[in-house]
Amino acid sequence: MRFSPLLHALLLTVACCSAHAADSTLPAVQVGIYQDPFGFSSPSVLNVGLNGGLASGPGGFKSYRRAFLIFDLAGVVQPITGASLTVTPTEYVSQGGSVAVVNGTLVVTPLSNSSEPFSVFEVTTPASVVGAAHVGGGFPPVTNSAGIAIFNDLGDGAVFGSFTAARGPLAPLTLTLNDAAVSALNSHRGEQIAIGVRHMGQALGGGLFGAPMNIQHLQLSTLAASHILQITTAVPEPSQTALLLGGLTLLAVRLQRRRDERA
Repeated sequence: MRFSPLLHALLLTVACCSAHAADSTLPAVQVGIYQDPFGFSSPSVLNVGLNGGLASGPGGFKSYRRAFLIFDLAGVVQPITGASLTVTPTEYVSQGGSVAVVNGTLVVTPLSNSSEPFSVFEVTTPASVVGAAHVGGGFPPVTNSAGIAIFNDLGDGAVFGSFTAARGPLAPLTLTLNDAAVSALNSHRGEQIAIGVRHMGQALGGGLFGAPMNIQHLQLSTLAASHILQITTAVPEPSQTALLLGGLTLLAVRLQRRRDERA
């Protein structure tokens, strides 16, 4: 079957629409945590979860920390089609207990978990604001309301994915990010994006008098570059780009000839 030059040009143009996938590795440019109930931030210790707090019970006190990871998408131009996140842990701790009175005797029961869940969240606060220092705590304690708002934002939005920390030798943890994450990453192409990490487990122990000091956290490396965002983008094939140019050129020549014939 013979095609007219015009149809041939159109076919060449359509053929150029295919693309290949390209992977890019982006290390985090900044990391840190926010604490509740005082709202301070810190880049020096990334212990995500319940950290040294008394569990439920009269007078119980809980101190939670959520982490942020900031990545720079300034050089990303093409649409992102997939992504994964790798975090590097340095410590996993799960220890606590319950306190109760049994036959007039105060009994402390040690408790622990062999593993605990964590999730990664969308952060709507601009990365520049998340990365700025927020001061709180001290004596008498001062609460930083802006820091508390960021703490909430690090774990209350859309879930990008989840992973489990467990006892045993520590190794980098990699999770595939979902469609919500890919959409958020695309909306931040050309700028920085902050991602939140939150402990999703329940506090150990409790009881009538609260519980001993609980530590249930995953400590992440403070070396920002050890946390990696891997993205896949759609990149036009060079050969297909050449076909596009050739097809458009042929189309232009054919249209010009038709104009000349009608003149």
